Amino acid sequence: MPSTKRCCAGLAVKPDAEFASEALLPPGMAPQRELAAVVSSVAKKDATIAAVGDGDPLANYRKVASSIAWSPSRNLLMYMFMMWMTGSQLNVYTIFILQPLIMGPVTAIATMSKQFEVVADVGLNLTPFRLTYLFFVSLGFCLVAYKMYQLGLLPVTSADWITLLPQHVPPQRIWPAGGFI
Repeated sequence: MPSTKRCCAGLAVKPDAEFASEALLPPGMAPQRELAAVVSSVAKKDATIAAVGDGDPLANYRKVASSIAWSPSRNLLMYMFMMWMTGSQLNVYTIFILQPLIMGPVTAIATMSKQFEVVADVGLNLTPFRLTYLFFVSLGFCLVAYKMYQLGLLPVTSADWITLLPQHVPPQRIWPAGGFI
């Protein structure tokens, strides 16, 4: 039987208990004692955040709801940069770039209730936060619509709708069977 000591990769001799707890961890994973220190520091930080409320139990939920409401505003600069990168001519790459820009606001509006699920059951009035969220999503959609207008992809002129107008067909003249009268 082998002794109670084993050799690890560094050829240092360690007892079985240390070898089992530290040497077999995947790279980047901290041992339990370091993990416990991190967890306690996070708990202290959470306690500090909870104390910020000044006696108002909904203060932290307002911060979370406000953060969710303002989250679409972070995409506006990215939208403007991507629209600048598309250029002013219509080609395949322009369509590839515009497609996610169109779908982003549509998806954000469709998942708005899911975004606010975190704070929905608290009793907080979410109407102003939802309106703020909707405002920034709509602003992003307006930026995309403006770019599509510049590229000529939006039907805004009368020439774009000409096929929907009824066509004027001149009445046909019916001649009698005997010829001219």
